[in-house]
Amino acid sequence: MSSPERTASAIALASILLMLAAQAVVYRPSEPFYNNDENRHVMTGVFFRDVLSDLPIAHPRDYAIRYYLQYPALGVPLWPPLFYFVEGVFMTLFGTSTLVSKAVVLGFACVACLYLFFLARRTHGAEVAALAVPLLAFGPLFFEFSHQVMLEIPTLALGLGATYHFVRFLDLQRRSDLFAAAILSALAALTRFSAVYLLPVFLFLVIVRRQWAIFRRRDAYLAAGLAILLVAPYYAVTATELGWIYGKLVGGTNVGVTGPPFSLSGLLFYPSQIPGQIGWFAFLPFAVGFVHAMTPPQRWRSLPYLTLAGVIYLVFTPMGIRESRYAIYWVPSLAVFAADGIHFLSGRLRPGRLRAYAYGALGAFVVLGTAAVSMAKPVSFVRGYEAGARYVVEHTRTSRCCLFDGGLNGNFIYQMRRLDPGRKLWVLRGDKLLYSVLLYAQVGYASTPKNDEDMLATIYQYDPELIIVEEPQTFGRIEAAARFRALLARHPERFRLETTIPVETNDKGFGNLELKIYRNLIRNPKPSAELEVEMLALRRTIRTNLSPGEKNRK
Repeated sequence: MSSPERTASAIALASILLMLAAQAVVYRPSEPFYNNDENRHVMTGVFFRDVLSDLPIAHPRDYAIRYYLQYPALGVPLWPPLFYFVEGVFMTLFGTSTLVSKAVVLGFACVACLYLFFLARRTHGAEVAALAVPLLAFGPLFFEFSHQVMLEIPTLALGLGATYHFVRFLDLQRRSDLFAAAILSALAALTRFSAVYLLPVFLFLVIVRRQWAIFRRRDAYLAAGLAILLVAPYYAVTATELGWIYGKLVGGTNVGVTGPPFSLSGLLFYPSQIPGQIGWFAFLPFAVGFVHAMTPPQRWRSLPYLTLAGVIYLVFTPMGIRESRYAIYWVPSLAVFAADGIHFLSGRLRPGRLRAYAYGALGAFVVLGTAAVSMAKPVSFVRGYEAGARYVVEHTRTSRCCLFDGGLNGNFIYQMRRLDPGRKLWVLRGDKLLYSVLLYAQVGYASTPKNDEDMLATIYQYDPELIIVEEPQTFGRIEAAARFRALLARHPERFRLETTIPVETNDKGFGNLELKIYRNLIRNPKPSAELEVEMLALRRTIRTNLSPGEKNRK
């Protein structure tokens, strides 16, 4: 390795270490809540940790159903299982704290930075690669998602690895790179369904580079077959069980901030997010680098990044889901374009020390400005559900279950599992027993009990000693949930308000939120021995035995 390459490698490594230090600086203690997905990602990691501990080989399906009904906040099969398995391994070693999950995501962020360095060094040289790493690491979108327990960063890291090995295979025709690309692609697809973008990326690279010989290679079909073998079983199960849900979601008619995908605003949405994704300090260099990449002399070496950006746009724009995070997979391309733009601008000077100083100074200015903006953004936090769960664990005397109703149910359920290592208590969800909501009320909603008497009968049937409700409701008003809260308030002879726990947060979406904990005064001496829940997502009912004080059976 030459001296410039050693210097570039040192800069890239230092950038990764500085990114980790910056993440530690901006860290704020919080319970998992981000996008209301984070809590499920953490809780599903706990589930895999328990699977690894219990090894339910004899009856895995019964185990999973029973576990879900005890802790109804799991991400599978809605999301693929790979990240949760990795989480579970680390939780087995280091415990079930959210910090373990965050550390796993940060590990994937480091992998993404390393693979970007390897790829950019191959296409643009060591100087551009060294600068692209901090531009990615401190870019606002990448930096934010590196401290959230979400699936975007792990998928991005695996996808970048697959892209690097595929590009190197096209260059060197090494079989090891072909299989590495196939395996990493499969792992990315087993982390998040959006990794399907890799297939058109690879096909486009083969077509543009006219490397038709790959279709005559037996090992190419073996590598593709291996990837399919890894992915197909889980995807087949998900398509069978939940395919109809994804049919509703594609097109963006029911999720998040949406709009017509082929309207002018829809077509321009993801390009309009670029300044916020890479930062305004890097936007001008990005624009210069992008134009430079489109020129004939540069187009060939920029092909992987142009392909990534184009495919991401063509894949996610038709979905109509207007969330910047869906296009996070093109952010590495933006970082390379920005680094190349800085290199191009400084290259207008005569060769020599002045050019090197200009490149270093301009690069440092852009990186430091980008880092300052990313670090200045307040990190959202929510705290209070752990206190609520602790109260329930410490004050439940005779019942085997509690009842929780609220939008951040996944956070509360995770806290209950963490504070009850013996897994004695069950968490019943109001939106499963008293009414049913599928993801969003617009996608699927059903009010199961028809009146207040039915609600009271359901509570009496399962006999929760403590009932916990969020007040006010989060994520929009649901009439059945409002009716349930009114029912609790109208019957002090049956439900005594025992304590109120305020929820601390700097997120405006959860302002003035508190947890009200009621004690159920009219108890059932013979509560139901079986728990039955209608699953709108699966379009069937699942059930299991309610065994008091029994650990989840193997």
